[in-house]
Amino acid sequence: MDSQQWEQWKAAKDKRLRQSGEVMYLLDGNGVPLMEVDGASDVSAPREDGVESSLQVTVPIDKALCLTHPLLEELVADNLGQQESSGALKTVGNKSRFIFFERAGGIRSVYRITHTVAKYDNDIITEIEVNGVDSISILSRLPAFSVRLSIDGKWNRLANDYAVQFERQRWIQTFQMAKVADGYTKTGAAADIITDIIQQSLSALHKAFGIHEDDAPYIVRRLDRTYSPEASITLADESILDTIKKAADSAGVGLTSTIIFPGEEHNIVSPTIVFQVTQR
Repeated sequence: MDSQQWEQWKAAKDKRLRQSGEVMYLLDGNGVPLMEVDGASDVSAPREDGVESSLQVTVPIDKALCLTHPLLEELVADNLGQQESSGALKTVGNKSRFIFFERAGGIRSVYRITHTVAKYDNDIITEIEVNGVDSISILSRLPAFSVRLSIDGKWNRLANDYAVQFERQRWIQTFQMAKVADGYTKTGAAADIITDIIQQSLSALHKAFGIHEDDAPYIVRRLDRTYSPEASITLADESILDTIKKAADSAGVGLTSTIIFPGEEHNIVSPTIVFQVTQR
């Protein structure tokens, strides 16, 4: 989408928001809107700081659209009614998709879709149940590097390891890992060191994959500057969420996420998930 298309989408979204008080959209894996999700009969989307909250959205499907409904083609099967040579439907479970909510007052949340269940009546799809997890779960899939400066962004082709010849060559990138805790423990105001660990880990990942910081899909922000208790966090190359969660819980640091779209801030050029750190 170019800047004009983003402006048009935002205008339409904001109009719907004023009319109904809330909107829900299906986003692709890059955060680009695919369609509005309208007519949901039930939505369960609780949120809790620092927890991978779950999403469940139930959408009734009109019988006349049971083979052509756009949500079905995006989340259940590709070209419903068409089959693989084996007789199975052409599934689309490997597509990365998000659900985006916005409510009056600028309250936003974004969920990564994990799976979709189609419910049938006499072989006709009557509703789909979309399941997902809060985008804070992304931090449970990304590493908090102990020796982040060892990442140089250089990939090497590997045909075998010490014992096995690979069927297909692999691209690998090497980096160092801490062997002892000494020197890899951060101490300071809990909210500050949590923000720093997330920022430094994301920056290391961006460097590893050649992503310029201006195009970063994820960023972190501390939303307040109030007093935060002292904490110590040891980096042991675990996931970011596992690394920071205990200290965050002990110090009362909240961790939430939202999304910013192009045109909403001058330096945002693509949809960007923002991890938000707050001292409660």
